[in-house]
Amino acid sequence: MRKDDGIGLWLGSRLRLKFKQKVRVYLLHQLVPEIVEELKEADHIIFIDASSSNEEWSLRRLSLGEEEFQPPLNCDFHTFYPEELAYLLKRLYGKKPEIWILSVKGENFSFGAGLSLNARRLAKEAENLLEGLIRVKLKDA
Repeated sequence: MRKDDGIGLWLGSRLRLKFKQKVRVYLLHQLVPEIVEELKEADHIIFIDASSSNEEWSLRRLSLGEEEFQPPLNCDFHTFYPEELAYLLKRLYGKKPEIWILSVKGENFSFGAGLSLNARRLAKEAENLLEGLIRVKLKDA
């Protein structure tokens, strides 16, 4: 594992403990197409990942518009994006869940375990935001 690259796993583990049976949390080292089967009944999906951008953290709703997402023509077997997952959900199951993407800035992506102090601080801030979003979505369900 690469230190701050574990932000998604760290946050997901904490959310799993807080929401127990109310929310399904999948802890993955990377997004893979096989997860589409598990998510076919989901109304809301939140992806959490580390980022190397200058933004401390960002939360955005994935908006594909009315036009259908077209998968990339160049096939990369090491990369799978949330847009591609949304495409598969729609194409295979006719589903269009609400999808959110949370990116949290990491600063140390060297090999090792544990988050840097700054990444942990930012992840805790983002966790508070996500808790609020999840509570609203649970209340609306």
